[in-house]
Amino acid sequence: MIVILILIVLLALLLFFPFQIELNSNLNFINIHFLYFFNYRFHTDFIFRHLNNINNSITNKNQGFLNWSKTIRSFQLKKFNVNVDTGNVQLNSYLFPVFFMIGFFFDRNICINYNGYNFIQIIVQNNLARLSWAIFSSK
Repeated sequence: MIVILILIVLLALLLFFPFQIELNSNLNFINIHFLYFFNYRFHTDFIFRHLNNINNSITNKNQGFLNWSKTIRSFQLKKFNVNVDTGNVQLNSYLFPVFFMIGFFFDRNICINYNGYNFIQIIVQNNLARLSWAIFSSK
């Protein structure tokens, strides 16, 4: 009886505890946090090396947009930092008020700089229950 109770608790933990995916362009890695103690980090060059094969396999299968959109909407955006320099001072001056208003209205850190520094950090969060519900409800 205790073993069954432990298995039910572990299943509930796996389904409802969140996992986070962090993309950091400054350090060139993608980090996956699961259950607040399991971390898996891999570098982005691994992703870009195999991205062409993944794109070909996705386009060959005739998947609808609705299936992908429900799955993507199940993720929650926790952190979004963008720091951009285009290299053109005049273009940066034109983009500065646009980026400021986008950052102000959506409460995100979107900046234009004049130092030649480009940076993106995105942290999204989801759990297996919400992800599986989005996948099965879209079919």
